[in-house]
Amino acid sequence: QYWTEVSDATPANPNDHRYFVESWGWARDTSSRQISTRKVEQEVEIIIKRGFVYALFASSGGVSAGNQKTIYGDIYSAADVTINNHTELWANDAGFQGDGDLTTAGQLWIPSGSNLTIEGDVLAGTHLQDDNPGSSYGGDVTVAAGSAFFNKATVAGKVSLFGTVLPGSDLTAGSLGENLVTLDPVTVDPLPDFDWTRITAVHGGPHSIDGTTAATGPVFVWSTWGNFDAWFKANRSDLFGWHYVTDSGSHTWRLAVGGGTTFGDDFMLVYDGQLTVDGSSNIDPASAPVTVTIVGNTTTSDLQFGKNLSSNDDHRWVMYSKGSVGAKNLATIYGVVYGETDNSVNHLEVHFRPPNNDIGFIFGSERRVVARPFVWREVPDDPLPCVLP
Repeated sequence: QYWTEVSDATPANPNDHRYFVESWGWARDTSSRQISTRKVEQEVEIIIKRGFVYALFASSGGVSAGNQKTIYGDIYSAADVTINNHTELWANDAGFQGDGDLTTAGQLWIPSGSNLTIEGDVLAGTHLQDDNPGSSYGGDVTVAAGSAFFNKATVAGKVSLFGTVLPGSDLTAGSLGENLVTLDPVTVDPLPDFDWTRITAVHGGPHSIDGTTAATGPVFVWSTWGNFDAWFKANRSDLFGWHYVTDSGSHTWRLAVGGGTTFGDDFMLVYDGQLTVDGSSNIDPASAPVTVTIVGNTTTSDLQFGKNLSSNDDHRWVMYSKGSVGAKNLATIYGVVYGETDNSVNHLEVHFRPPNNDIGFIFGSERRVVARPFVWREVPDDPLPCVLP
């Protein structure tokens, strides 16, 4: 016979989905003459793989970690990941989801001189090549369908390989398993799809076309960047609504030039061309947290974070492009960065924060819930919190 109780392990933090499991067992049963009672306990984290759950996500184009990339949360790539100078991946701050894990369905390559630190687990699909001397991995390292090379690397957890640690490697690890045939393949998750018609289906009503119709929103369609800019400059002290710029050209959206920019409520900008977002902005504290969603709507769209793009915990970005995304220089984002390709050049810092809403997005195979158990331990028996039937 057995009895189990599950309780919230972190009741003070609604963003932390950890639960405490206590189990009592009796052999043969509670009425046996020679009854034996044992108790074990374990903490389990429920990871919700639904919607926007990664700090940085790249699809078939993969990730190129440019100079000085710092991520608080998790990274996923459906293709190869290349780590460059001074890349750090940490557990998320402020109690939000993300343990500093890196997952790639392709290979992970760390060139020499990369100064790599990864606090969480690493899961690589095809190969891991770490030429950087002194890389630090705070969790487990798994290569699902290949081998690995390490150059003076330290792995706090276990290393699990379908293949082997290649000759010439220098590795210090908690444990090592090679030539394993039971490793699960890395799931290839597609970039979430985006459909503008879902916006209009939710909000309905007439839409403002280039600001010339009687309707005042909240859904706006703009034929040129110039028309959108004129509306933006006239309303920059209290931005609102869902906006679609059908112009296929390039544009730089300067938030901090010519006066302050304040988002009074959740805001979305969808475009067909290329966009660079520069500068800092504010939100209306009465509406916090405010989600600002930027969507590159075509496979040729490019979304670049220009100089000094910044936000805070109450000002959350959804940076999404069906093409490429990346930081040009000095971007700090509280939110998520999703694209077909990450081509960041210099200094991208992301703190994962879930958006208030994901209207317009269609999520695919990443809709799943994972229970991740921590170490279980046997403890002395204590009285049950209830009477047995």
